[in-house]
Amino acid sequence: MIVRCVAGIIIGIAYGSLVSVVVFLLMSIGLDETNSSAMFGDPVALRWVATLVSGVLVGLVVAVADLGKGKAAITGFVTGLLALGLISINSWSTPHPMSLRDWIGLFVATVILPFGLALTGIVAAIVNHRVAATSR
Repeated sequence: MIVRCVAGIIIGIAYGSLVSVVVFLLMSIGLDETNSSAMFGDPVALRWVATLVSGVLVGLVVAVADLGKGKAAITGFVTGLLALGLISINSWSTPHPMSLRDWIGLFVATVILPFGLALTGIVAAIVNHRVAATSR
């Protein structure tokens, strides 16, 4: 059980780290560097933290609950939608994206988070079942 949890956490950290770097680089386009504030006041840092925490959470939940690929994908997708809702609260002052940075943010939020976390859940489920089969 501990090995499965560690494997799930490592997969979640790998996803969160990889996507967090991509999110950080994409969201830094057109960002005014002189207007920096606290970490959680910064939308780029908030997206980075939400992506990392979501990846770890999906990996851990899939490992602890011993979910199959289908349920792991659903868990990842729903977690991605929840993260999307949390990071998009008050993120745009207009109802539609106005700049390239807004369009990139919309792409990151609607595609990378839910679908990426669903894929992370599937990978965690596959690794979880292989680890369980080798430890028996």
